[in-house]
Amino acid sequence: MSVELLDTLMGHEDRVWHAAWSACGRWLATCGGDRTIRIWAPLIPRPRTVTQMVDGVMTKQVHEAPPPSLERWSCVARLKTHLHQRTVRAVAWRHCGRFLVSVAFDASMVLWQRTSDTSNEWTPVIEIEQEGHGAEIKSVAWSPDGSFLATCSRDKRVIVWAFCENPLELEIASDLYGHGQDVKHVAWVDLPAEGESSQCLVSSSYDDTIMVWRLRGDDFECTGVLKGHKSTVWATAALSGSRIASVSDDLSLRIWEPAPSQDLGSPFISKQTISQAHSRPIYSVSHCALPAAIPLDAFVARHAPGQVPPADVVRLGPAIDAAAVGTLAAADDPPQHEGEDVVMGDAGDTGPVAEAPGPASAIIGLVATGAGDNAVGLFAEMDNGTVVPLRRHGRAHSLELNSVAFRPLLRPDLAARIPGLVDPQQVVLATASDDGTIRIWRVSL
Repeated sequence: MSVELLDTLMGHEDRVWHAAWSACGRWLATCGGDRTIRIWAPLIPRPRTVTQMVDGVMTKQVHEAPPPSLERWSCVARLKTHLHQRTVRAVAWRHCGRFLVSVAFDASMVLWQRTSDTSNEWTPVIEIEQEGHGAEIKSVAWSPDGSFLATCSRDKRVIVWAFCENPLELEIASDLYGHGQDVKHVAWVDLPAEGESSQCLVSSSYDDTIMVWRLRGDDFECTGVLKGHKSTVWATAALSGSRIASVSDDLSLRIWEPAPSQDLGSPFISKQTISQAHSRPIYSVSHCALPAAIPLDAFVARHAPGQVPPADVVRLGPAIDAAAVGTLAAADDPPQHEGEDVVMGDAGDTGPVAEAPGPASAIIGLVATGAGDNAVGLFAEMDNGTVVPLRRHGRAHSLELNSVAFRPLLRPDLAARIPGLVDPQQVVLATASDDGTIRIWRVSL
């Protein structure tokens, strides 16, 4: 596989905390310590007019513009409000692309609305300062159907907001207490259950746990607490098959899968742990579902082990099925530690664990991690529910990575309906860093 840097986006005047793609993949929103939100898109070239002398006559020739490219990006909007008096920590798009929400360290939240479907102008339509959290807001996430918005804070609370578009309203639906320390991140996962909403909310915290919340009646209730990480859980991401990935200050990447029975007392059980996935704390994780599975034998055949210099091979520890993929795991700089240890169903104090997986036959997705070691980790999501380390891309930035985000991959028929969407079948990853830049990468398998 290869990881190619396409462009480095500069404009923020302080560290960049977060990057988030619109659901259609056309726009990327970023935010940071300069209290601004920026929206980026591939640069749209313009036709070029050349005036020259032809047979003694001054003639103008118009040259057609080249097609847009993922290799050149521009900032199409810069959003700033008096309400955000401190760092803007996170942003999130509603699935329709018309609304964007931003949250800040001064506990403020702003809902922005695009003025029209063809405009890059945004207007703050709802500003919340005192009605919600009482301390720094760390994360924000829309539910898949756009009916709820979740936020979390240093005040140890998770708030679920009910959203109404007509008339435009955001009001508190549930004020959730349960974590013993700062809540660092919120994310939604689809977890079907008979007679209940499939939309589950997961929150991760400085208290080393992940809490699972489900809508029951008119309120969200905690249906389980996931334990296993040994330090702060910085972020989670929904994977295929209703699984969850979590990353932590303890340097590990953990995979959780839906419990086979409610009798186990938790909606998720531990599936897999990759310890020492990075050499410093892991702050962000993102998932990309591939539009078509890649057969494992075909992938290995394209990347023969002999093509990988021995010095670049990262040890994977105990072999799991599809370990042949592991022989391809190459680091762009020497690991600062021995390497990843892959543990299947590692119990520890996690409670019930999953059974050993069956053989894997295909890659169905990708998982990316970003960490304090300035590196991006890339993992293959296998059809048996496990993840396998593929590559650690060192020195992705000059300072710590705060955010990694895969651009959504759409079905070709859906992508064809979106004007301005460039190379929709390319796997594109955005990274944001303390160095004040955002980088756009192409990942090729």
